[in-house]
Amino acid sequence: MRRLFGMALLWIGGLTTLAVAQNRGGQWIPPETPEPPLAKGGGFRDPAIKHAGGEDQLNPKPLPELKASRPLQNEDPYVPKSPLVSSPESPAIQPVQFTSNPVLPIGSSSPYIPVGSPSANLTSGELSPPTVSLFIDGPALSPSRQEIVYKLYVRNLSTSKAHGVNVRASLPKKTAKVGTDPPPTAEGAELRWDLGILEAGKSRMIQITLRPDEGVEEVKLIAKVQYEFARAVTTTISQPNLALRVDGPEEAVSGEPINYRVTVKNNGKVSIKNIEVYGDLLAGLAFEKEENRRGDGVLVSNTDATGKRRSWTIPSLAPGQTTVIEYKASAKNHGKVGTEVLARADNGVNAKASAETEIKHASLDLQAVGPPGGKGIVRQATPYRVKVTNTGSAELRNVCVKVTMPPDMRATKASVGSNLYQGVVQWTIPALEPGQSREFSLNTSTNSPGERSVLFSARADRGNEPKQEVRVTFDGACALDWDVRGPAQSNIGETIDYFVTLENRGTATAKGVIVKGDFLDGLNFEGADPKVRAGNAGEIEFFPVDVEPNKKVTLTVRVKTTKGGRSGIRFSVSGAGIEPSTKDAPTQILGTTSPSPDPKINNPPKQPDKDPLRKT
Repeated sequence: MRRLFGMALLWIGGLTTLAVAQNRGGQWIPPETPEPPLAKGGGFRDPAIKHAGGEDQLNPKPLPELKASRPLQNEDPYVPKSPLVSSPESPAIQPVQFTSNPVLPIGSSSPYIPVGSPSANLTSGELSPPTVSLFIDGPALSPSRQEIVYKLYVRNLSTSKAHGVNVRASLPKKTAKVGTDPPPTAEGAELRWDLGILEAGKSRMIQITLRPDEGVEEVKLIAKVQYEFARAVTTTISQPNLALRVDGPEEAVSGEPINYRVTVKNNGKVSIKNIEVYGDLLAGLAFEKEENRRGDGVLVSNTDATGKRRSWTIPSLAPGQTTVIEYKASAKNHGKVGTEVLARADNGVNAKASAETEIKHASLDLQAVGPPGGKGIVRQATPYRVKVTNTGSAELRNVCVKVTMPPDMRATKASVGSNLYQGVVQWTIPALEPGQSREFSLNTSTNSPGERSVLFSARADRGNEPKQEVRVTFDGACALDWDVRGPAQSNIGETIDYFVTLENRGTATAKGVIVKGDFLDGLNFEGADPKVRAGNAGEIEFFPVDVEPNKKVTLTVRVKTTKGGRSGIRFSVSGAGIEPSTKDAPTQILGTTSPSPDPKINNPPKQPDKDPLRKT
């Protein structure tokens, strides 16, 4: 009878357990979801509980902890499908409650945020508040005088860390604690486990073993979970770092523009705003004309009343951003000059830089000379010389020396390295150090008399361009050609004429031309046209003759033949600027005569042995 009554109770308990299994703590399990097996006497069949002889025996081996990488699935019997709702009395403590809301992913970066939580509408990748669940697994029915094993499953269902996680369990009255795994952090009427940080998706299991006292009809274990959610933001304090650099030439030439380039850069990690840049010129420098506004982003400056400070405004510079400012200045004096640049911005940010330039003097000297006395002769080589000297303190490069001639002049000879163009001769010097000189020469020629002006000039990559004009008066030059002619033969006793023709092919008058004639045997002087200055039977000399340019003058000598044989007259021409020369006019005299008492014939002039007029 007692056995039948026990079986009835087990049957009623089984029906009740089945109802609880279908609605565990208010959570409905769909029919298609696999149910965990039921243990004898009702409740869930736990694989950790052995069953023998109709009574449940506790297996001391605990269930393995769930892996953090294991995704939460709806069929997991220990995973609630929505975050637990805190009670008004203790907001941070969540009792065991379940809803039918499934756990659904919202993105690849946060796959386990349940629907209905405040973070469900967050953008993918945004940190969501943690959701920690607590589930108690224990038998719904247990025989009297037998230990009862309860398992508390704590799981972080979110993608955020849960801080300060602790679980508290109040021991039921009229029960004795047999053991816990793990041991509690604090123990008394209430057991507490401080789990610390529970990573996203991680779970922890706590096992409690209780023994009810004799006569206890019901054991109710209440567990609570408490955790903290914290957000943190780290702000790095970074000092603004404004870098300023001024680039300019190490040396420059006075009077020429000097280009300065200012680079303003934000080397820090925070933006710098309202930057004012001031450019100051030191003594000896002056700003060039202020630049005009342009559409290419060039900053336009403002100049103060003194003219020594120019300013620019930069609204903002992001980290790593650079702005370049350029301006020009010029110096009139020599020596060290420079510029200083100051930059100021919000929050006391400032920077300073400077550049120094040595101002040198570029000076080129040129000296040119022509022929002595400034005189030249037409169609003769006329010499010129030119010398260039670097009289400054700066090196000169690409020095060009040029000679420009008038159209009716040409260069006949020039120094090595010259280049000849139409009416121009030019030399190039790659570099000319301070104090260094170079000299060049050339010869020219012209075809007409008169004054000629030759221009000499020199220039380099910097500095002045000296010029010098050399004037030369060219005198014409005579070009005297002359010829003689007479009869090739004659008879004894005849009167014959010899002619001397003077022709000036030059540009100047051939002045004072002297013509002489020497008679050989067999000729007696009869007369001359024009008259001769001196003469006798064997020799004559004409008065000096002037021959105009492009003119001819003919002189005539009349003689009488007195002796047969080879005879004739030898003429000579000389004068100022004329090279002396001689020419013969031979004549063969035919016939014979008695010896002549003429002393010239008896004493003929001595002639060279090879003289053709001596041959008979």
